[in-house]
Amino acid sequence: MSNVKVEVKLNSSGIRDLLKSDGIKAVLNEQAKAIASEAGHCKVTQGEFAERAKVYVRQKVSEDDMEQNTLLKAVHMK
Repeated sequence: MSNVKVEVKLNSSGIRDLLKSDGIKAVLNEQAKAIASEAGHCKVTQGEFAERAKVYVRQKVSEDDMEQNTLLKAVHMK
C-alpha cells in the first residue's frame, strides 16, 4: 500500500450551483412526494435558498395523524 497524499479543494460556487441545479431539485421533489404519499394529507412545495434548493412537505393534520405520527414515520421510512 502506498502513502499517497491526496488533497481535494472544492469550488464553493460550483458546489452552490450543484445544490441549486435542476437535477438536485428533481431528486428532492421525488423524495418529498414519496414521503407525502406515505404520510397522507400532505402538500409538497419547492423553493430555493441563496445556497441550495429546498422542499417542504406540509401535512394537514387530522387527529389520527397526530396520534400515529404519520409524517414522522414516513420520513423515517425513507
